[in-house]
Amino acid sequence: MSDALQERKDWIGVQWADPGDEREVRLLDYASGTGNITRALGGFVTTIRGIDISEKMVDEYNKAIRSSGMKTEQANAVVGDLCTEDVQSHLDGKEYYDFDIVAIGLGFHHFENLPLSTKRLAERLRSGGVLLIVDFLPFDSEAQHRAQPPDADTPDMSATIKHSGFTEEGIKKLFGEAGLEDARFDVVGDVDMELKKGWVKRTVSISKGINYT
Repeated sequence: MSDALQERKDWIGVQWADPGDEREVRLLDYASGTGNITRALGGFVTTIRGIDISEKMVDEYNKAIRSSGMKTEQANAVVGDLCTEDVQSHLDGKEYYDFDIVAIGLGFHHFENLPLSTKRLAERLRSGGVLLIVDFLPFDSEAQHRAQPPDADTPDMSATIKHSGFTEEGIKKLFGEAGLEDARFDVVGDVDMELKKGWVKRTVSISKGINYT
């Protein structure tokens, strides 16, 4: 994922940070996990905020960030959920708005209400900001399981999957309904993933839409 995003830096369309420019470029790493998006794009922005519903993941994210030498004001994650009817008050501060890019890395298929989630995340963008989603093309989670390796002990995330991948048409419809324009969809390629139930093969896609309001 990191290689795919960095190779598509120009395609994403954000005006990235320039070492000779004091302009602030802000990233929201949503459903941040341990920080895959942050590690992929952190070198091109000046400020990063992470949000995840899991306290454990937030702790791991912040430990990794501190270990990398970045200060809290540069990058920090908090526990929270933007994809609800009533957003928690601690996410209403100005530091959680006006992002140049809001990115979700391989987490969108776990979201329950996709139209509401897309709208809520689009609202956090500045004018000209980009919503970026890294996820999978449609997949058959049962048919694509292989035999489980004898030493596999990775956690099973299949129980939390709400959507079995996304089509270009489906993503562009969600973006349009959320007021995002110039939607683009790019297929990255196949990956093998080790889950508790075994190995699955899935195809990764990257989608983007722009907020012009």
